[in-house]
Amino acid sequence: MILAKRSDRSPARFIAEVRAGFHRIRERPTHAHFIYQSYRRLNLDRFSHAVVYREYGDAVYVIAVAHEKHHPDYWKYRIADTVE
Repeated sequence: MILAKRSDRSPARFIAEVRAGFHRIRERPTHAHFIYQSYRRLNLDRFSHAVVYREYGDAVYVIAVAHEKHHPDYWKYRIADTVE
């Protein structure tokens, strides 16, 4: 059995993709669609992950960088009624 070797560059590419997602959110925070109440989801382009976030005033709070194979609501335990 031959196992495929993961690229040594994959972690760096993933981090770059997440940073690019953060940049897109910072530039256009209202562009992503709502998924639950005031929470939005931005799908990453090259990886099967999404950034779940919420705007609060002038700030953006990232709740999760979620893999698409996780249960869609797994991140909800991280939220509270108020943001401090």
